[in-house]
Amino acid sequence: MAVVLTVLFYEQFDKNAQGISAGPNGPTESSILHFNYSLTGNALTVNYPKQADMDAASYQFTIKSLTASQLVLYYEETKTETDSTVLKYTEIEYLRKE
Repeated sequence: MAVVLTVLFYEQFDKNAQGISAGPNGPTESSILHFNYSLTGNALTVNYPKQADMDAASYQFTIKSLTASQLVLYYEETKTETDSTVLKYTEIEYLRKE
């Protein structure tokens, strides 16, 4: 079963391989999460260090499309539960420059 969810977030990738992520109302002091990133081919790795509202986390995305005004990222995670149920999580992010 597929569930489609549309959520708007603010993402900013700086030239120095660092960035910020924030909620749908844009960056406010209480909603900003800092991250660093690296690019290898079409793989984008985003690393969030431990922060007040978040444990450390790392995500690897595949860049599906990149233009001057749009970035399309694909993320997939498979997890096996203790009862051997396999869960597959797929995410596609559409980011556009405004």
